[in-house]
Amino acid sequence: MFSNRVCKLAWRRAPPAGLSVCLAVLLGCLGPPASEDARAQVYKYKDSSGRWIFSDRPPPGQASRTPSGVQQSATDGDDLRAGLLEQHPPRTDVERTSLAVVTVHTPMGHGSGFFVTDDGYLVTNKHVVRGSQTEQWQRTRDKVEAAESQFEAYEAKLKRAQAQRQKLNETIAEYEKAIRKETSSLRRKELEYDLQRLQDHKRSRDQEYNEARRAYEEARRKFNTSKSEFDFRSSMARVANNFKIVLKNKRELNARLVKVSERYDLALLKLDGFQTPAVEITASDAVGQGARVFALGSPLQGRDYVTAGILTARNGENLVTDATINPGNSGGPLTDEQGRVIGVNTWKDMAGGYGIAIPVERLRAEFPDAF
Repeated sequence: MFSNRVCKLAWRRAPPAGLSVCLAVLLGCLGPPASEDARAQVYKYKDSSGRWIFSDRPPPGQASRTPSGVQQSATDGDDLRAGLLEQHPPRTDVERTSLAVVTVHTPMGHGSGFFVTDDGYLVTNKHVVRGSQTEQWQRTRDKVEAAESQFEAYEAKLKRAQAQRQKLNETIAEYEKAIRKETSSLRRKELEYDLQRLQDHKRSRDQEYNEARRAYEEARRKFNTSKSEFDFRSSMARVANNFKIVLKNKRELNARLVKVSERYDLALLKLDGFQTPAVEITASDAVGQGARVFALGSPLQGRDYVTAGILTARNGENLVTDATINPGNSGGPLTDEQGRVIGVNTWKDMAGGYGIAIPVERLRAEFPDAF
């Protein structure tokens, strides 16, 4: 009777490798923690009703914070273009255009942008400054929810395993009680043999359970930390109106959000108090299919990169190019061989590997005050 129960109570734990893989993928999606510069521009506090408020304006009575490394005042008024020309004298037309390209740092990461006027107006993508309103953000949110479900399922499995361990303890107690009452020496030896098997089995199951529990708790701790960071950055991204920009010469300044396009993946920022370099813009239809084009920006972990290709096609309202457009290039300019801007880099078609840019005509239509 007792021997059969030894087999029925065996618990085979599912290895926590699935959680580890899920966590690794998720952490890659969430990215690094928000920088102190991003945090410095968004305030989290409770209002008089006890509600949490996320805002780029400080609570009453608190002074505004300035991002670290940003030295700026409204009366600076210095000529950034002259300084950039002196430090980085251009050897090509495209290199001249690169003087007007900046890196834009946001709570969700970074992208690119470029000055379109000499008084500080610059263009970037909407998804750069409002990262929580993008398809990529929604995909990450979906992965967070899927990971949460996996953790809950694994927690339930651990609870079932704990219940099985309790049953195993009860069975061992029954064996010990039966051995004490047994008068037949032969039968007692049989029970003692089965008890030894049960105890060996229990030690093995206890070790596996404890290892699984520790692995789960460590993975859960990392997940909770990353999820909290993702939620916080998402809240910041929804309200941030000031962004750190980095020039070609690595100078860091602060630009404010002026307008976000409702129809296109475009946003307009303004750097106040400075004379700025500005790109030359030409009609996108002046560049024919197969003509050489260049994508400028700050892809991945790089900064101030240029990739070359051709204008592959015009797809509806978009320009298509085989010039590489990677994450971070978003918001940078797409130029012709003379360095004249014909479009705004926006995303990469993962299926075909082509880069997509918004024609410059959309800029004039969306932000007429800047042109």
